[in-house]
Amino acid sequence: MNWDAIGAVGEVLGALAVVVSLVYLATQVRQNKAQIELQALMDAIERHVTKYVEATETDEKAENFRNGLTDFLSMPINERAKFHSTMTGLVGGFIQVWRLYHAGTLVSEDYKAMEGSFIGLFRCPGAQQWLEPMKPYFTADVVAFIEKAISDPSIPSAPSIEDLPALNENL
Repeated sequence: MNWDAIGAVGEVLGALAVVVSLVYLATQVRQNKAQIELQALMDAIERHVTKYVEATETDEKAENFRNGLTDFLSMPINERAKFHSTMTGLVGGFIQVWRLYHAGTLVSEDYKAMEGSFIGLFRCPGAQQWLEPMKPYFTADVVAFIEKAISDPSIPSAPSIEDLPALNENL
């Protein structure tokens, strides 16, 4: 065997090694991306659910939340501030879920369940009163989504203060 043939075999083996390495790296990147997306999804859902829990974890917070959903503008200023903090957390948590859904990371059925509970909040008069001056602080796509969803009959959700036993003592 001559040196030219050995060199050619070496080049082919080297090229093959590069291709195998690139395939391996592509697989690793894809797996890493999937893992990051899954973690982001889990974090977003946890934050969304946690904000609901925090909104009603004490009698005082539950009363504030109910009062805010009923009539935000009639609340004393300090109570408005508490309700504002609650709503900001709920909106922030839902926005993460909403963006993940639109990125194709969240299954439709799971998203629709969260969407219904979120829109139920904004079908309450107090949440709409809160939202109006807050619109400049949210991105236009989020505001457009909330405004459209409030009146969208395909989202089967009544106002939360009417529909949820945790927020309506008459249920």
